[in-house]
Amino acid sequence: YTEQKLTGWFDPPIVMQKGYSEESFISGPLTQSMNAGGILFINELNRLNEGVQNVLLPAMDEGKIEIPRIGTVYAKEGFLIIATQNPREFIATSSLSEALSDRFELLPLTYQDEEEERSIVETRTGLHDEHATRIITAIIRETRVHPFVRRGASIRAATSMATIMSFTERDIEDFRNAAYLSLPTRMELREDSKKNVYEVIDEIIDKVVSRTPVSEREKEENSNPEDTTEGKAGEKKTIGI
Repeated sequence: YTEQKLTGWFDPPIVMQKGYSEESFISGPLTQSMNAGGILFINELNRLNEGVQNVLLPAMDEGKIEIPRIGTVYAKEGFLIIATQNPREFIATSSLSEALSDRFELLPLTYQDEEEERSIVETRTGLHDEHATRIITAIIRETRVHPFVRRGASIRAATSMATIMSFTERDIEDFRNAAYLSLPTRMELREDSKKNVYEVIDEIIDKVVSRTPVSEREKEENSNPEDTTEGKAGEKKTIGI
């Protein structure tokens, strides 16, 4: 958002024909919400620059804003602003001004529980493989508690992994490769981490796999005397079907 996009702007061709008037003015989301007595939702509020944040102050404090060449826009009953913000340690975030913070009530949000996250992954990706989605969800949740990780992965990483996994055989190496593609840009290591991001991912996957119940297909494969199992370096072990 910029100040202009938030409040509105004049359409140049119409201005040329009819001048600066309400007819040539295109309302922005803030102005539209005030006129309708509706709710304005702003995602990642603390990524907005200070000038844009300041535009919200008169609307929240006095219920009105001034539009040059148009006049005063008053908020109808029911007007409300709801916003989200990332933690301050996230890159490209800034602190809200004291004046703006004073006009918001804070509702902290945490991650969904494991079953809810698994359900979201399944719904968003169409991967209807409970065993695979449980493994993916467990991997993502482990990134949030690993001692070398400063910022763990969100549900977006889980949906990314699941989308990739839908095109694979869903064995251990497929989970590992999907994690290599999905996690490095969505998690952040601590400065004092003794491992790189791929080593941390390997450690997390090995931990999750070691406690994951063996699937029925794997039980059948392991019970077949003709099957042989290679060492870890060459292992191709099915866990997701």
